[in-house]
Amino acid sequence: MSLEMVRALYHDILKKILLLEIEKKSTSRRILIQKSERERLPLIRDFLQADLSKHRLLEKVAVSAVQNRVDEVLDHISQFYPSSEGLSQIECIRIESARCEQMLVLICKEIKHPETCTFFERRVLSDIKKYVIDQAREYARVNL
Repeated sequence: MSLEMVRALYHDILKKILLLEIEKKSTSRRILIQKSERERLPLIRDFLQADLSKHRLLEKVAVSAVQNRVDEVLDHISQFYPSSEGLSQIECIRIESARCEQMLVLICKEIKHPETCTFFERRVLSDIKKYVIDQAREYARVNL
């Protein structure tokens, strides 16, 4: 893949990410308005799924940029995922994706089979809900 093709791919993915961010902003508003925990869970799931989609899109372009040695794209992505502990950009993105997937698994379990959640899972779910609500508040403040 040529330099221009990777740049074009990156710009296309940024457009898709912008649409995902607009969707997340809309979902955030609904999360903040919704008072019922039961009805808020599907919105939290949608928010996390949009976030996971964003990470996966960025992973695709990061892999392409690494394979084709397009440093400017990698530099731009590094602003989204600051590298720590000597990890590559792709590893940082995959860690974020894995975190999102783990949160989604618990949220989906709570939606489908709430009675099967253990005490520990309920504690983690409480933290996930707080995290997403905090993120929703941030999205509510931002103009896209």
